Amino acid sequence: MADPLSIAASIAGLISLADVVFTRLIKYKKSVKDAEKELSDLAKEVNLLGGALNSLALLARALEAGSFESNLRMHNIEDCSDSLIRVDTKLSKIDTTSVRTKLFRPISTDQVREWLGVLSRHKQNINLALSADSMDAMLKLLAKEDERVEIVKETRRITSRIDKAMEDKRLLDFYVQHNPQQNYDMSLRLRHGRTGLWLTRLPQVQRWLLNPGSRLWLKGIPGAGKTVLAASIIEAALGQCTESIACAFFFCDYKVSITQNVHTILLAIVYQLGLQKREAYDLLKYHYAEYHPVNGLPRQPGDEEVKAIMHRILKMYDHVYLVIDGIDECGKHTADVAGTLLRISRASTNVSIALLSRDEDEVRHHLHRHFVSIEVAAHKQDIIEYVTTEIEERTRNGKLDLRDPELKAEALSRLVDGANGIWVACQLDQLAECDSAQECRDALQSLPPTLNETYIRILERIPHKKTRIVRLALHAIAFVVPPLTKRELQHLLSVPGPGSNLDVIGEESITKYCSSLIRQSADGTYLEFSHFSVQEFLEGGSFPRPQLEVFRISSSTSDFLLAVECLKYLLLEDFSHLRVEEVLVVGEFGKHSETYPFYLHAATRWQAYASEHWKNPDVDALVKTLFDQEKTSPFCSWAITFLTKEAHGVNKDLLVSVVTDPGFTPLHMAALLSLPQVCLHLIHQGIDANLHSPLGGPLQCAIQGLRCLSHFTKVDKRKHWIGPDFISREKVKTLTAADTVICLQHAGASLRYRCKTLYPDKSLLQVALSMACETYSLLLPATLIQLGAEIDEDDVSIAQEFLDTVYRYRIEEEPPHGIQQLITSLDSHSVQSSAHHRLYSIVWKKAVDLNSDFIHDMTKVNTAICFTLADLTEHALAATKSGNLRTLRKIFQDSRIKANAISDGQGGSLLHMALREEPRAQPVATLKLLLDAGCDVLKEIRLASSPCMYGIGCYYPKYLWMWLAC
Repeated sequence: MADPLSIAASIAGLISLADVVFTRLIKYKKSVKDAEKELSDLAKEVNLLGGALNSLALLARALEAGSFESNLRMHNIEDCSDSLIRVDTKLSKIDTTSVRTKLFRPISTDQVREWLGVLSRHKQNINLALSADSMDAMLKLLAKEDERVEIVKETRRITSRIDKAMEDKRLLDFYVQHNPQQNYDMSLRLRHGRTGLWLTRLPQVQRWLLNPGSRLWLKGIPGAGKTVLAASIIEAALGQCTESIACAFFFCDYKVSITQNVHTILLAIVYQLGLQKREAYDLLKYHYAEYHPVNGLPRQPGDEEVKAIMHRILKMYDHVYLVIDGIDECGKHTADVAGTLLRISRASTNVSIALLSRDEDEVRHHLHRHFVSIEVAAHKQDIIEYVTTEIEERTRNGKLDLRDPELKAEALSRLVDGANGIWVACQLDQLAECDSAQECRDALQSLPPTLNETYIRILERIPHKKTRIVRLALHAIAFVVPPLTKRELQHLLSVPGPGSNLDVIGEESITKYCSSLIRQSADGTYLEFSHFSVQEFLEGGSFPRPQLEVFRISSSTSDFLLAVECLKYLLLEDFSHLRVEEVLVVGEFGKHSETYPFYLHAATRWQAYASEHWKNPDVDALVKTLFDQEKTSPFCSWAITFLTKEAHGVNKDLLVSVVTDPGFTPLHMAALLSLPQVCLHLIHQGIDANLHSPLGGPLQCAIQGLRCLSHFTKVDKRKHWIGPDFISREKVKTLTAADTVICLQHAGASLRYRCKTLYPDKSLLQVALSMACETYSLLLPATLIQLGAEIDEDDVSIAQEFLDTVYRYRIEEEPPHGIQQLITSLDSHSVQSSAHHRLYSIVWKKAVDLNSDFIHDMTKVNTAICFTLADLTEHALAATKSGNLRTLRKIFQDSRIKANAISDGQGGSLLHMALREEPRAQPVATLKLLLDAGCDVLKEIRLASSPCMYGIGCYYPKYLWMWLAC
């Protein structure tokens, strides 16, 4: 019970149930004889009870929340519900049209009198509650056990300690990588007031609450309500908490990957337990200090360290409750999570643990022998509670028309029994679309029997004209991380074609057509799938008709759809005729986000979405429109917004001056972002490939990438350039510029370009080598050298500086990215200057120091620099023996090698070895290559005969054909 309105709704649900019972009593009274007075009295009492419940619901809505014990159970309401359900269950089984019913009364007079007395007492209790003048008073009047108030107060004291302790945000951020409180709040919000009472009353659960060391596994099919029931389990455990009894919980969530690993789960549990006892909290602080030394770098504890901390804290309590929901949602970590939690529970005799999941093989393998399992299905009492409450609330709000008592009774019966309680909200949504009582009855007769069938019905009801909105909404909800806010999503779904103004749809349009597939998040800021089975179905479910395939979702399709919509949003007519000062307002995140909340997301994310879809004609056309050679207002608005967002802390006026400078063209921006196709298109449109801008020419921009933004300073009247590092290495890797550099050079950009800004009078190769110091990649220098860039001594000095400090700022032990490509480019470079040889030498030495894999393949290196004459001789012998023609050709290209002078160590030449060892591959080609390299077929070495006579004498006629072939 979180608030007065949810309490009122819970009470109102009984009104519908009372109406159904009243209707069935009247029909039963007409079908039997000699019982009119008793049944009339009972029907009257039910009617009066319904009226009292209606008054109580109105009172609950009228009372302000104020301060009240929100955990108090409304025991009299619960008992009243149980009594009405028992009467309804009995009446619903009676066939009022049968002759047997007319002759033999199925319900005895004594039974009717017993019901009359029970319902009369319920009415008196409710009338007493109507005298309350506050919500707290009303709840206490409805509660049965005064002693429960003391338990609740104790629980609230624990909560107060938790809240106070959480003021230390450092500990919260360290231990809690994902706060499970938001999932718990959502479960409470979704749970109706009396949902789960049947579960907490089960003997297995009662034993779990009372006995330390007990283990429960609550398993069930998707949509059975496990997560909502988890809230009931947690609430029951919290009700037991004292100074010596603690409770911790966690919700694994398929939407949030960080909740799916053991480390996150254990840290969150450790933190919760640490907050409930002073000694435990002191231990949290001690370990925080241990992992954050004053004179050292902070570190994260390993899994085993976290387990050790947990076991120490567990020993501080007499009894600990652990509740973890959704362990089947942990993907590839499911087995690890299940196994770890099992081991923790077996190692601690004071822990009562409850796990909730689907009955999957990975989970069952770990739990079935050690846990008491409870099959969780949609419980009939919970369904009745939910259905009656929803019918009453939807009827009151005008969203459902079931005022006919007989139709209401039929709906209750079909929804509870016919649909087996599967996703009842979806069925109610379908009934809401019915225009007549008969249409409702027809719908009730054809309720889908499975969860997937329910989802299919929802998709089938979507109007064809709304397909685009629903398809885009489902993809955005499934794959955009972090999720779009509701207003951002509204704008995304409202994007018209290019050149049109924005007309934003209402939030209700999204929820109306997506129906029960989605819901609001716990904090109300965004929309999410109602259940993880929704995304499972949309990704991999079986669609019975091809027309529904349009609603199938995938990450790739999502990227394409969002790339298109983001680009269309940036090209809205709203941004087409802006002056410079208006462009500045567009770039102001605070002001702009009010009117165009989706703009920042579109401006900063469209490239990531488009990364695998550049060749798509829709994406290609929109990108070329944005990068129009005329440098339009939408382009300037986007460029300023994007660059300002990327360059945290940089003076925005300086960035604006760069974008609005006449020399800065869309070609420079495309080069910064490494968009070779766009660069080529703009050059074909006539933009000069060597045009200078405040960030340099296009080639300089391509080489620098977004790291050039780090040269701006916030206050820089003299326009000096500095270089703080604020753009992540990962981002740089995704914006690789090699293809763009090649594209620009082929289109006429000069490799002899000397920088005028940022790196005054530096060559492009020097800029690329400077970038290598920040990106840990030598791919760009390799590309420039491959294209023919000249190498001078300054280039060698910068490369030496990079390679000397290669370990200073890195943890990994792998070589710099692109080092092999750099050696290959140097090997094939046409101009072999002294600077070239020096650069090759220092790069090769670093590759050897790093033990790079390619150093053992001489075909990929310059043998004159990398191998001694003795090394080459050994490689030549081995290559001759194996018939490795590529290696032999590479060796014979070295001017130091004389093929005819190499001895095999046994008095013979390479030709002798080839004949004696019989190369494993291509023997004829090997002999021919040796002859072409200068080996003399008639030359005798030491005591050996000539190769010709050696082959004929020793191996005739086996090798005669080889000599003839050569």
